[in-house]
Amino acid sequence: MFIENKIVVVFLWIFSLITMSVKSTFAEGEWKVVHTLETGQSLNAIFFLDLQNGYAVGTEGIILKTDDGGDNWFLQTSGTDNNLSSVNFGSQTNGWVVGDNGTILQTEDGGDSWQAIESATSDHLHDVYFLDENRGWIVGGTSTVRFSMSSGFSNLRHSNVILTSNDGGTSWSQITNQGNKRILKSIHFADSLHGFAVGYGYYLNGPWDIVDRNIIIITNDGGVTWSSKYSEVNDHLYDLYAIDQNNIWIVGDNGILLNSTNGGEDWYQQSINASTSLSGIYFPSSSIGWIVGAGGLIYHTNDGGNSFTVQEIDIYNSLNSVYFIDEKNGWAVGSEEFLASGGVILKYTEDLNTSLSNIDSNHFPRDITLMQNFPNPFNPTTHIRFGLPEACYVKIELYNIVGQKICTLFEGYKNAGYHTIEFNGSNLAGGLYLYRMQSTNFNKVKKMLLAK
Repeated sequence: MFIENKIVVVFLWIFSLITMSVKSTFAEGEWKVVHTLETGQSLNAIFFLDLQNGYAVGTEGIILKTDDGGDNWFLQTSGTDNNLSSVNFGSQTNGWVVGDNGTILQTEDGGDSWQAIESATSDHLHDVYFLDENRGWIVGGTSTVRFSMSSGFSNLRHSNVILTSNDGGTSWSQITNQGNKRILKSIHFADSLHGFAVGYGYYLNGPWDIVDRNIIIITNDGGVTWSSKYSEVNDHLYDLYAIDQNNIWIVGDNGILLNSTNGGEDWYQQSINASTSLSGIYFPSSSIGWIVGAGGLIYHTNDGGNSFTVQEIDIYNSLNSVYFIDEKNGWAVGSEEFLASGGVILKYTEDLNTSLSNIDSNHFPRDITLMQNFPNPFNPTTHIRFGLPEACYVKIELYNIVGQKICTLFEGYKNAGYHTIEFNGSNLAGGLYLYRMQSTNFNKVKKMLLAK
């Protein structure tokens, strides 16, 4: 019996090393929480000038700055209480922040101070992008609808905004030829001529039925004129990234991921087994890409988007924005934790030794360890592995994304070593789930994605 148990333990240890090595082929680093807000504010966007200097913006006019790669963040004076949606720099010293009610803020000293700039619009501004220190664009928009208990919805109206500057943001002019009147959420230029913007709107399909719509517009003349392009999905679109003038990626509601390889003329839906909202996308190179979204989900590709894998990170609310300075260093911002309203900043760095740091020379865990289920995403079965430094009581439970308990996966005593339980989700709907392990002085939650 002892020999059999020893063989099982060794087998499970080898299995854990194999699965961890498989994971490292997709993303060799790890994500860590480096900053949280206790004030209840959420963070909407992040931008880095280089490996040291970065900025994050969010609700209630919050602007944060770091000069040590994101390890420490300092609150800046913005002079506004408006929600701030985006931050971007055209040079080391000149940067811009945009937000609700036509808010435009500018800095000329690297973010130490910010001044309000006249925007000539009261629409909400959602994204700012500078191609260089002189040429920049801002997009936004607002929707309104009238509702009556007797007659339903009526007078649905959209406005969208494209502002452009050729003098480093000193003055802004509005472009009126921007296709369908829907809210624009994101803009990105591949070069000085080829730009893309995405967003969403609604359509009244009768007085009691509002239908989602989206918008994709492109320019091939540096933003002078814009034309609308068609996609087969109606879901809201939130962010985009243009790798070059031909290869463009878009993310949106309900796990939507779109790709065009011919400059935005045609769009194809890419499946990544996600059903929740995807809010941010960034490609530091043509092969390496990252996506963030609701439920703390982070997806990664190292093959140019042919396949995406879910990355392990222990937070559970929406991630709103992601930014990488190179293939090995990136940051993401959003909400603090499951059912929390505070802001959070995550940092990604590559360290090939971290995945094995919890295994000692005798191949037993030094501490109680809960590992990521494998495979993930899965359908319908997956395996949950955990390690115990000594025999103890263990309880593993399954929850849905709103925190409601579904069932107990295991409860009882286990000997020291690594153990695996199998979970079959054939009776559950596809989506994001949480599994929690409790033991002596241990309480850990991780996410799993059932792809159906």
